[in-house]
Amino acid sequence: MRIDIGVKPKARENCISISKGKILVSVSEAPEKGKANAAVLKLIRKELGFEARLVRGASCRNKTIELYGNEKQIAEAIGALGKKVD
Repeated sequence: MRIDIGVKPKARENCISISKGKILVSVSEAPEKGKANAAVLKLIRKELGFEARLVRGASCRNKTIELYGNEKQIAEAIGALGKKVD
């Protein structure tokens, strides 16, 4: 399942939030030599529990990632994020 996310590098803490229907991933890593991208994928794996890979947007803040697993379970995990944030 592919999803679009926004990324905030050099953040104070690593977290995933949902704001205005968009997933925002904040990571403390700087956007140098792919460090922020690696941190984003690691955080998504940790928080959602699914393998992920970057599909588009390696050098910008708006990215598309692909999550591997049951689409219903992925949707439920993303929905749970919204409940934690709101």
